Amino acid sequence: MAKEEKVESKKTEKKGLSLGVKIAILIVLLIPTACLIIGINNEEKLNKQLWKDIEAKYYELGFDKLAKEEATNSSTETKEVPKEKAPIENNRFRKFRQDEISKYFTVDLIHEIEPESYFMKRALKDYEIENDEKMKEHPEEYKVNSVMYGKYFEKDYFKNDDRFYIQFVDQHKGFGLFASKSIKQNDVIGIYTGLISMELGKKLFDSRYLFHITSVKHPYTGAKADLYIDARVAGNQLRFVNHDPNPNCEAIYVPHDNMWNVIFVAKRDIQVNEEITISYGKSFKSVRGKEIEVKEEESGPDDYMDTEWDIKRKEELEARDPNTGKLLKPHLPNKYELEDQKRKILRRMKNSGF
Repeated sequence: MAKEEKVESKKTEKKGLSLGVKIAILIVLLIPTACLIIGINNEEKLNKQLWKDIEAKYYELGFDKLAKEEATNSSTETKEVPKEKAPIENNRFRKFRQDEISKYFTVDLIHEIEPESYFMKRALKDYEIENDEKMKEHPEEYKVNSVMYGKYFEKDYFKNDDRFYIQFVDQHKGFGLFASKSIKQNDVIGIYTGLISMELGKKLFDSRYLFHITSVKHPYTGAKADLYIDARVAGNQLRFVNHDPNPNCEAIYVPHDNMWNVIFVAKRDIQVNEEITISYGKSFKSVRGKEIEVKEEESGPDDYMDTEWDIKRKEELEARDPNTGKLLKPHLPNKYELEDQKRKILRRMKNSGF
């Protein structure tokens, strides 16, 4: 009996799925495939018909004749050779307007001097320009300046000033300010704007962007503190004016709104595309009325400012081909300059919203 049961179980295992089940599975698989093939064929027929209708409409409306006329006209016309333009992304070949400062130089564009912070507002609260030492020494001179240049302090007087443009000069000087129109002698170049800040130490500042204006009493310590117009992070196009031993502009102190302001004035006629320059040395000190007495055995950066910049200018001229103006030995940035460039690019991307 046991043997017969084993034989029957083996027979049932060998049988598997019945024929009817297999046919049903095959039908289930074939029907969707057939529907897909039929749908594809119908789509192809519909597309062919649509293209035929479009082609018929194209000839019916006469677009073929218009295309032939345009082809003949374009062949007969003389094609102008496109002018080669310097890539916009290469800032060394581009001319920037004053209103583009914030976008490309990460500097806030302001048209008047402003206190750097609430602390500065508090420090200037009790300041009276009439009691200033410089005003007492030369009251008539500064009153004349106030009358002569007072109109230039009207709101947004130099906002749309198109007489100048900003462009890259070289590795030593960076960017500079150039005249896009001819400037006559004694014409006002503009007002040097920036943030009013206190001196924290000469080594912390780039003196190219600083103008000493006065000295006030520190609100906390009571000590005498120097005030500067700092154009490092906020200012206008005059922040790009570079040094020259024979400058074509000079800076003039003008009292306005109970504060000292600095105005740049042309010393002589300035030609179109000529760089606007000022002396960082003697005029840098004398125009502010702050004379620095230095003993023979003592010296500091201010004492050598003229010499330092003159040497740089001489080295810069000697490093260039006198005929082409190209650098004989191109400058390769070191790791510190590369890090500085990277930081500026990241700051620019952040300000642009990237």
